[in-house]
Amino acid sequence: MSRFVRASLPAPKLFLSMARLVCAARLFENAGLSVLRRSDG
Repeated sequence: MSRFVRASLPAPKLFLSMARLVCAARLFENAGLSVLRRSDG
């Protein structure tokens, strides 16, 4: 049994996908960054 299952978390791939979306959303909330600078990540 994986640590993710024991902690009642989603599968690692899904967890990473969600984390990437949260990071991207956070970058787009910052009005001071241009799209070009966001893509450099």
